[in-house]
Amino acid sequence: MTDWKKREEAIAAWRASGKTARVFASGLGIGPSTLQWWARELRERASATASSAMTTAPRGSVSVPIARIVRPGEHVDRSSDAPVTLDVDGVRIAVHSDFDEKLLARVVRALRGASA
Repeated sequence: MTDWKKREEAIAAWRASGKTARVFASGLGIGPSTLQWWARELRERASATASSAMTTAPRGSVSVPIARIVRPGEHVDRSSDAPVTLDVDGVRIAVHSDFDEKLLARVVRALRGASA
């Protein structure tokens, strides 16, 4: 296990414990500022990894917006929502904003089983 994996587990345990950084860190034999630095560093690494994954696309791929942020209290006009259309191996699936997650999951599983 890498040092960063151990630190990630320690941060998760700290957050789950509800203890202050000072109390939790003392149990690990480190200072609270070290624990807080680990948490900040892990958060920044996760953010950088997520950004990289979102901006790095295979050559020839097309970027398609699939979501937008809706802030609390903001009105969303659902009548103008166009579906997201997926074309996979000759099968076209239109996913509307009010789609049924369980049904879509069953359809995807069925398609995977049919192509196997």
